[in-house]
This record gives sequence, C-alpha cells and structure tokens, in this order.
Amino acid sequence: MPQQNPENYSVEEMMQRLKGRQSSETEEIVTRADGTRMIKKRHRKRRSSQPESRKAPRSSQSIRVLKLALSLAVAVLLLLGGFGVLAYHNSRSFVAKTEANIGSLTGAAVKLDGFGVSPLRAHAGAVNLTWQDAGVMREARFGNVSAKVNLLGFLGGRWSGEELLAAEGVLRFGPSPGGLATSAPQPSPYHFMRYRCSKLTAHLGAHPAGRLTIAGAEATLYLRNDANHLRLNGGLLTAPGWDPVTLGRSSFLLKNDELDVSLHGRDSADGTGEMNITGKLNPASSSAALNVQVVGFPFSGVAGRDLAQIIDGRVDSVAMVTFDPGDFSSVELAASFEAASQEVFTMTSLPILAQLEREFGESALARPAFQSAQGRISRNAAGTRLSALRLEQRNLIAITGDMAVDAAGKLTGSLEVGIPERIAALGSSPEIIAAFSTRRDGFRWVSITLGGTAKAPTDSFKPLPAAASAPRAAAPENPDEMLERQFKELTR
Repeated sequence: MPQQNPENYSVEEMMQRLKGRQSSETEEIVTRADGTRMIKKRHRKRRSSQPESRKAPRSSQSIRVLKLALSLAVAVLLLLGGFGVLAYHNSRSFVAKTEANIGSLTGAAVKLDGFGVSPLRAHAGAVNLTWQDAGVMREARFGNVSAKVNLLGFLGGRWSGEELLAAEGVLRFGPSPGGLATSAPQPSPYHFMRYRCSKLTAHLGAHPAGRLTIAGAEATLYLRNDANHLRLNGGLLTAPGWDPVTLGRSSFLLKNDELDVSLHGRDSADGTGEMNITGKLNPASSSAALNVQVVGFPFSGVAGRDLAQIIDGRVDSVAMVTFDPGDFSSVELAASFEAASQEVFTMTSLPILAQLEREFGESALARPAFQSAQGRISRNAAGTRLSALRLEQRNLIAITGDMAVDAAGKLTGSLEVGIPERIAALGSSPEIIAAFSTRRDGFRWVSITLGGTAKAPTDSFKPLPAAASAPRAAAPENPDEMLERQFKELTR
C-alpha cells in the first residue's frame, strides 16, 4: 500500500498515530502563534548500557592483561636482581675484592672492618693500611668511613661521588732508604672529587723522641693526574723540645716526587705571634731545607725554653731549618732575630744584675727591659747557641756577647755588661766601679763568663780586690775630687 504523504494527514489521523506510537519519547501537540499545530518531543535520558557494538573488543582486554603481567614480572626480576646485587656487594668475596683493589692502587696491605653497601652509600667501620716496603708511608688508619655512591656507578662497578669522608684518621710516615716507589698508573674504580677526614693526626718520624706531629686537623685530599694536593685546616703542630704551634690553613702539594710545603700557624700562648713555614723537599731524600718566618713570636718558640728562662720576649725572625724528613730530631735551625715592634726583651737570673741593683740603687737593673735586641740563633738536638747578641736599655744597661745551653741544660758563654757614665757615677764601691774599666760607645764595660744551668745560672763577676784600688784610695783628694765625692753622697 502506498505511503500517504504526511502533509495530507488530518488531525484525527495524526492523533491516532500518536496514540498508537510506542516510543521512548514524550510527544505533545502545541499550537503555534499563527494557528498551526506541531508535535513537540521530549527525549528521556538513556539509562541502559551501551550497545554491544560499542564495547571494547576482547583482544584489547587481553593485551592490557598481558602488559600488566609483564610489568609485574619485570618488577619482580628487578627486585630480585637488586637483592642479589646487594647481597654480592655485602659478601665476603666482594670485601676481599675491594681490599685487593685498594691494595693494588696504594701498594699497602688493606683490612676493611664493618664494611657494608647500599645502592646509594658505602660504609666501613674501619680501614687499615700497612706498607711493608719501608717507604715513606708506614701506616694509615681511618674510622667511620662513608661515601655516597652514584647508582649507575654502583651497578656498573665504577664508584664515583662528591667525596669520601672519614670521621677520624691517623697517618704515620717514616724514613725511606731509597727513592719513592714508582709503578705504572692503572685505572681506578674509585672516582671521588675529594677525600676528606674530619679529624686527622699525622706522625712524621719513626721514633717518638724525634717525631713531628700534626694533630686534630681537618684534611682534604684532591687526587689529580698531575699532582696530589692535601689541604689542612686547623690542627696543632708539636715536636719534642719545641713550643706547640696552632695551625691555620696549610697545604702539601706532591708533584713529580717533590713536596711543596706551606704551613701557616700562630703561637699557642695567646695566638698573636705568626709563623710561616714554606719550601720544597723530596720526602724520600735524607736531607731537606725549609724557610721559616716569624712575626711577634715568643722567643721560646724559636730558641727553646731553656734560654727563655734567662732572656725572653717576642721576636721577628727569618730562619732556615734543615733536617732528615724521616727523623725530626735531626733538625737544625739557623736564624737571625730582633725584638718585635712595640715589644721589649727581659733578662733575669744572672747574679751580676742583682749586684748592680744593690750597688747603684736602680731596681730596673735586676730585670732590665731592653727596647733594642738582636742576635743570631743556632739550634739542634745538642743545644741552642745565641751569638752576636746585643741588648740595650737606653741610659741604663747594655749587654753583648754569646751564650749557649746544651741538651742537659748546662749554661756556657761570655758576655760584656755595660753601664753608662750616669749610672757609674752613682756607685759607692770603688772596687765595683774599677771593674768597669773599659770605656766604649758611651758605656763602661766588664766581661763575665757564664756557668751553672739555665735554671740556676752563675757568672764570674766579682769586684776587684781592695789592693787593686788602693793607690787611687790613698791618693790625696784635690778640691775638685772632694767636691765631686760630696755631691755624690748628697745626691745618692
């Protein structure tokens, strides 16, 4: 039956069609403003599931399940592999391999205690190295050693990072019978920017009696292809028979078997005196020389404590020290010195000074404070000697000559003691005045010989016997001499 044209529907036919329609839509007949009618449809939201044709194909779901399974398998394998790598790196065989690697690089017998590794850090409770070839290095011990390790390097066997840190360490150096041991360079599995020790102690010398020690320094070692650079910050420099020196920033640069030394420190008394030790040496050589410069440094720190019991002050000095690097007891110092700016030298204990105080009534003579002081110092293990010594306190006293003290403290030497004419005029003893018979440089001088010990010095000063001055005493006084004597008595 041919379909009827929708435009020819009557209203009744349209109503019948609407009543019979089964639809999910709600229809409503509305009348327009121009009188025509239309059907208005209201759609309901679809609540049912998507048509079967829109669901994902079963093959796509299988791929997703497969990918998930593979991911889990890879994760499990990585986890098991990671545990395996960690187990290997914490095994005794790996510790032995690490000891062998370090020993091959350093030439030492190596012992690691409390060694453990994680993917990001390696740690050892103690690292001990011992050299058996009687070279310069004898022993090294480090405690609480740790390093952050690059993950890729950890897996690849090439450890690298910013620094390897030890909480404390002890190094011991000794004399070397030959040159430095040389070996062909070999690749290292360890590549750190720096090797640092928070508290390092280094002993230079085989025997404690002749050992130079740097204690409590923060040390940082930089290994380079052309040189190895050790930097120190702080620490205390000590040696038998020498005053301690508090170190500041110091460095040792080893290049082509030559060690460039630069030590900077201050005196341990109050820190105002400065000391700088510089120079180059071969650690394997049997002799070395370094330059020493001090400014405002205690005299005892340069000349030793024995002579400082007699003469003391602060000095400016330029010196040279020569020694065997393996035995610091061999050190010899040759220095020239002068009193530091705005400082004075004092002298005590010599018996002649007490006699001059009693004779001339000048209390300052018992402990002179010399504004001018200069001389030369020679010092070694056998003792210390002062030569070309000249001390002067203006208008009061001057002392020249030399003195020495040996390792046992025995004092020797000869001095000339001078008093100005002003002081000589105050004397009342003709015997003492007669002893100062030599006139020079505005002073009257007497020569004395030193003896005893640095703690209890003696000298040969004795007034001339009365017979030596008798002719002068027996001679009749002329009027001028009588007036001079009376003036002295009145003004004394």
